[in-house]
Amino acid sequence: MNVTVVGGMGKLGSVMAQHIGRSYPVRIADVAPECKSTAETTKDADIVIVIVNTPSLPDGSYDIANVVAACSEIDLSCWRMVIISSTVNPGDTEGPIRAALEQSGMYAHADFGFAYVPEFVRQGNVQEDFAHPEFIVAGCATELERSHLESFYRWACWTKPTFMSIPSAEIAKIGLNTAITSKLAKANEIAWLCQRTDGADAEDVLNAIGQDSRIGPRYFKAGPPYGGPCFPRDDLAFSNALQQANVAPVMTESVACWNRSQMIHMAQLVREADLCQYQRFGVAGLSFKPGVVDGTESPGARLAELLNAETYDPNLYSTCETFEELIEQCDSVVLAMPFEGMDAILYMDTTGKTIWDWWGIYGDRFNRFGKGPELC
Repeated sequence: MNVTVVGGMGKLGSVMAQHIGRSYPVRIADVAPECKSTAETTKDADIVIVIVNTPSLPDGSYDIANVVAACSEIDLSCWRMVIISSTVNPGDTEGPIRAALEQSGMYAHADFGFAYVPEFVRQGNVQEDFAHPEFIVAGCATELERSHLESFYRWACWTKPTFMSIPSAEIAKIGLNTAITSKLAKANEIAWLCQRTDGADAEDVLNAIGQDSRIGPRYFKAGPPYGGPCFPRDDLAFSNALQQANVAPVMTESVACWNRSQMIHMAQLVREADLCQYQRFGVAGLSFKPGVVDGTESPGARLAELLNAETYDPNLYSTCETFEELIEQCDSVVLAMPFEGMDAILYMDTTGKTIWDWWGIYGDRFNRFGKGPELC
């Protein structure tokens, strides 16, 4: 079985092509100069996977121009399975994307197989998530397509797809991340109540609630609001999709608004804790999540803006050259995001300084977000 990955030089496509190559012969089509054209690489392919970038438009929806352009070049001179894996808006796959393919005179679900199989991967865990997915969502329309998809993913990922319609798969893709952001927002809402309640501790409260199987402990912890290249934009895209369907996006927009407002609450909390006449603030850790080098929608960077703070991160632009310099210069420091070398603070002289441990990494060594005033 020959496979072509269209967009195979991209962040996700390259990992996908590398992994699939362990089981099947793989060709890569991309706009990169060193790559062959889509038409050439798909001529002898049994399966074509399209995983090109879909940037966000001003209204929050995904721009599918790259997907449409790639599909218009796929060779459909014989039956082959075309899989769309890029993140798209509900209705796009059977709409403009299908239309681009059918310009060849061939018809989807008859002259060629057509499916939507989105990738659910986390930045920093892309290779592991693709190789060993918790589940695979596959939207298709015919038994022949189901058979081909089941056979392919059984060998490529050792996982049997969960089959549904293409529109259902599109909604499942963007709906999953909004479900996660809702859970993260609720955890921090509870944590803020604990923070403002004498004697309460968010760690105890959230650990207890997370034992309920209906809730679970994953993504249910006090900490910074979510950021990164996926969660915020997927909230916007889901809100747009709801509006297009004449459904008020009350919950999704409330979660996004609450997520943004937490930064203001945190800045206020840090200011309240340090009563120096000339307060000097610092923020350590500017990635949007632990273990990655990416400052997209970084909560630490946003907090630093609100506090006009000095910053340090070993991998991203900072105002201080070392962690030690940050601690020395500032009266209050927020440990916003873990990074390699942060443990050095355990051996630094922090006498007279206020240290906020936003994640609760170091137990009760410093001020832990989510502990009521009597416990701090």
